[in-house]
Amino acid sequence: MYKFKLRRFWIRGFAICGFLAVFMYFSHIIVGNILYPEYNPLSQAVSDLTALSSPIRQQVAWISNLYGVFSTIFAAGLFLAYYGKLNKLVSIATITFFLMCFVSLIGYSLFPLSAEGYLGTFTDVMHMIVTASVVLLTIATLSLFSIGLFKSGEFKVLMLSSIICLFMMMTGSLMTAFVPANIFGLAERVSLYSLQVYFVVLALTLFQTPETDVKKSLPVS
Repeated sequence: MYKFKLRRFWIRGFAICGFLAVFMYFSHIIVGNILYPEYNPLSQAVSDLTALSSPIRQQVAWISNLYGVFSTIFAAGLFLAYYGKLNKLVSIATITFFLMCFVSLIGYSLFPLSAEGYLGTFTDVMHMIVTASVVLLTIATLSLFSIGLFKSGEFKVLMLSSIICLFMMMTGSLMTAFVPANIFGLAERVSLYSLQVYFVVLALTLFQTPETDVKKSLPVS
């Protein structure tokens, strides 16, 4: 059976990419708020910062793209470290997590909002489809990690974090559908920020993972 030896150096390198992804995510928000005083984070979506009509798109879009690159590399490392370990649910979770990061990277790069808000153009519709896909893949990832880690009895902190983040993601998604427009941005950030905290927990877990063998076949249980 083919085995890939994942050295501790590579494990920590992938984990660092997870930390860098979170750093880039909050950097593009902080820089955006500094350069765009008229932007209202309470009512406006994060995507408004990189919309085609945004006056600061050129200054922050590259930071947002770096977030996508680092998060996708991190997700690939998580897959290499944990696929074929513990149980099938955890293995599938590493796949859905990678897909979520990859879809986010490619989808938001190709289909930014045409303007701040939503005008219903083709790119706006595709942006919403990408967002829905990312949300569904994220919920699937968190659900699979929660159940899989519970069954395995391993990584209890990560399991608890998965459950909490899943609750926050679903709460944030529901809030965006029902809250007044003047606090839409706040509701959206409940989901987005909780996911970034989860990234940190995942990166810390991966960083502490010892050198391991990664098998290309799923375990029996």
